[in-house]
Amino acid sequence: MRNNTNVMDERYLRWALVIPLVLLLFAVLAIIAYILIPVESIKSLLSIVAMLAVILAAVSALIPQVIATLEVAGSSRISTKRKALWIIVFWILIGIFGVALYYFIDRKNTI
Repeated sequence: MRNNTNVMDERYLRWALVIPLVLLLFAVLAIIAYILIPVESIKSLLSIVAMLAVILAAVSALIPQVIATLEVAGSSRISTKRKALWIIVFWILIGIFGVALYYFIDRKNTI
């Protein structure tokens, strides 16, 4: 039987990496289909689908960043300098991949 922290860890990683990447892959496939299909009426539909997939990927990529920022800011086990470093990594340097780094490097110590 799994404990709750393992389930939360799996959900955290799924939001942080898998969902935005799948949506971006879907957008890329729609763009490739847009290029290859000569029918104009389908092209307009594919461009809308690609645009919506990119928007959904961006929004789904922001959710784990917000969760990780709140988790770091609210943790009493992390020093102020380290909190500032993680928040800079999340939002300025490498975004969604910073959340994955936090998960693998420091999250186990803060729970």
